[in-house]
Amino acid sequence: MTTISRLKDLEQDFIDNYFLRDVPLGHLAGVDEHGMRAMLKQRRFVTYEFTPMCEYFDVSLDDMASRQVVSGIIGEEFGLRPGGRWPLILHSHRRAYLDELEEIGVSRHEALNEIPSRRTMRTLMHLQAYIFHLGHQSELEQLLFLRFSGEVLTAAEYRLHFERLERLKLLTQESSKFLFRHIDYDVLALDGGTSHADRYLPAIEERLNDEGDWRRVRGVLKKAATIRREFYEQFC
Repeated sequence: MTTISRLKDLEQDFIDNYFLRDVPLGHLAGVDEHGMRAMLKQRRFVTYEFTPMCEYFDVSLDDMASRQVVSGIIGEEFGLRPGGRWPLILHSHRRAYLDELEEIGVSRHEALNEIPSRRTMRTLMHLQAYIFHLGHQSELEQLLFLRFSGEVLTAAEYRLHFERLERLKLLTQESSKFLFRHIDYDVLALDGGTSHADRYLPAIEERLNDEGDWRRVRGVLKKAATIRREFYEQFC
């Protein structure tokens, strides 16, 4: 088994057997329209932490190639084409998320007047604390968190959200402004680009040298999944 195959298998194992176990995402078939709207209104606050997270690691990483990956993803989040060409989309991914909420029946006014719940606030605090902690750890751990928490785990969530909204006849592939476009590891299939998640793989592979590194992998994946589980537990 290759290093990358082992990593992807481990990521999927944490998604299937840890993150999805006993949280509402594992039981979305029973969530109605109101529940999905409530969940996604709160999920916006976690989604909006993605860019600040990338900006923090863009500063803390020393490796220039890794920083270029991170800064490129930041630019694309705000509509910049890979390589600096403008525009990729008409507005940022943050605005696209609001468009998605409108598509499923949440007005922009309602979305912008939503405040984070206590559990959401606690999740954000734990997320930020761990990001600051990783800033003093190895670049392997920082890159793993960017890939898994920011891309792979998020894509798994968005896939389940989209599939449930599609079954509720609130979204289609054509009408979706955000979720469907972020399912495949945040890939925007324009210009034959590589997915955001896979852009981290060369640097991660280079840093996986022994079983001590793999223990660090498991620690990062578990922490990322734990923080995200904490968010969804408020909907149990």
